Amino acid sequence: MGKQKVMMAGETGMVVSTGEGIEKATPSGVRWRGTGFFSTSSTGKLAFLNNLVGLFETDVDTIM
Repeated sequence: MGKQKVMMAGETGMVVSTGEGIEKATPSGVRWRGTGFFSTSSTGKLAFLNNLVGLFETDVDTIM
């Protein structure tokens, strides 16, 4: 199971996201690649996120 997060909009809008990813060391730092899965029963501002799947890639350079 991946990392879970909760996002809120006002007092009633709530989305749960679950993410999975892999990390790879690079010569300059670290590269992250993965997915995020979103779920909500909200009918308000966050409703569009229900059953949405997102992809990400992030490079983090080490500071010397």
